[in-house]
Order: sequence, then C-alpha cells, then structure tokens
Amino acid sequence: MITTREAVVRPTSLNNAATAIFAVLGLIDVALTGVIGSSDAPPLAVSLGIAALGLITLFCLVPARRGIRGALIAIVVTRVISALLAVPAFF
Repeated sequence: MITTREAVVRPTSLNNAATAIFAVLGLIDVALTGVIGSSDAPPLAVSLGIAALGLITLFCLVPARRGIRGALIAIVVTRVISALLAVPAFF
C-alpha cells in the first residue's frame, strides 16, 4: 500500500497592520494630487502617476486580503515604485 502526503497550501494574505499601512500610503499618494497647480508641485505627469500608483494600491487591498497573490505582488511593486519616485525630492 502506498501512502502519500498532500501539502496544504494556504494563500498568503495581508494581516491588519500591513493592510492599514498600505492603505495609508495609498491614500497619501492620492492626496498628493491636491498640490497640483501650486508653485512647488511636481510636474503634472508625475503627480498623476503617483496618484495612479496610490489607486492601484487601494484597489488591490481587498483581493490581497482574500489571499490573491497577484494583488499582493501589485501592492508591493507599486509601493517600491512610489518610494523610488520620492527619492529625488530629497536631493
């Protein structure tokens, strides 16, 4: 008799703290569209791109909480891109 063991793969999901942090970061990105038109605002394309990254983050939170791996990857990628776009502001 042959017995096999099947591994149970549980989907990776976000915990409450990570969800809250990603939600706040996404909301900050979207809120930065409020500086459009001011004297020290970044170029319009940059502002709209950052807002788009924030919206992608916010829209992917619910699927990531449900364990959809692609949504979690999208959140991480958008946060990394957003962080890289913020670096020139310090120089």
